[in-house]
This record gives sequence, C-alpha cells and structure tokens, in this order.
Amino acid sequence: AQRLPIAAHVEADTLHRFLVSGGQWPSARTDAAMGQLVLRTRNAATVAANFVSAGIPVVLDEVLSTPRQVAVLAELLPGGRIVALTATEDVVLARDAMRSKHTAANYRGVASEIADAVGAAATWIDTTGLTAEETIAAVLRAAGGWALPAAAGRQAPANRSRGRG
Repeated sequence: AQRLPIAAHVEADTLHRFLVSGGQWPSARTDAAMGQLVLRTRNAATVAANFVSAGIPVVLDEVLSTPRQVAVLAELLPGGRIVALTATEDVVLARDAMRSKHTAANYRGVASEIADAVGAAATWIDTTGLTAEETIAAVLRAAGGWALPAAAGRQAPANRSRGRG
C-alpha cells in the first residue's frame, strides 16, 4: 500500500487490540476467541469499505481461517480479491524466529483449516523460496495492477486486496 500515491493498510490485529479486557486471540481456540476473530474481520472489512467508498485503495491484512470470515469479506467488500500467502512450516517458524513477536508456533497445524476455509476464493502464493520484496511483487501481481509512478518501477493492485495466510 505504501507504494501507491494514496492507499490504506487496514491491519486486523490492530483492531483486535481495541479489546482492552476479555480479548482472546484466535490461538486460544475458544468460542469467545472465534467470535472475536469474526468480529475483528467484520470491523476491518467495514473500515476498508469506508476507504474504498472514498476512492482510496486498501489492503486489508488479516489471517482468514474460517468460512465465516470469508463470507464477511464477500458481504462487505464485494469484488475484492483475497491473496493468501503460504510457506512450509519450517520456513514460517524460521521467519517467526527473526521477529520480535513470536506467534507462529501457536498456529501449527492450521494450514489445512485455512486452505479449507479460503479455498478457491483466494489466489494462493507459496512464499517459501521468496524474499520479502519478491513476495510483495507477487501479491501486487495477483491483486491486479494499480499503476504506480514510473519512478517506483513497480506495480500495485488494480483492485483492493484482502487477506493473508
């Protein structure tokens, strides 16, 4: 999104942190956590839709792991595109080890759930052998083709992109 002249990046995790008490992350796998997950997806999609209605391209950054989340996106962002990122578990864990916040181990074994939930609704990109820059380029290609200033030398999506996995 930063590569475009104007664009928004809606990060669902940020909205999840608005729960200042009683909040549960999806890794808790409780009914409350799953309800909050769908709520945060709905909130993120609503914010994204507001940007879109103002003519501002948006990238919605969310982990989609349930069919309910996919349905919320289809309802609130019709015509949006889901681009799902995947990598082998060892690569995900290695990348996570380099971050200041370590969460990947909490989600071991959910790749098949994500694939079942998102399925053909997404364009899937295997990032196992890609650098961060190559991943960004692949996402932008998959999402469409917004034109960037020539000096940037890159393309961005023509339609809003939502989701990550």
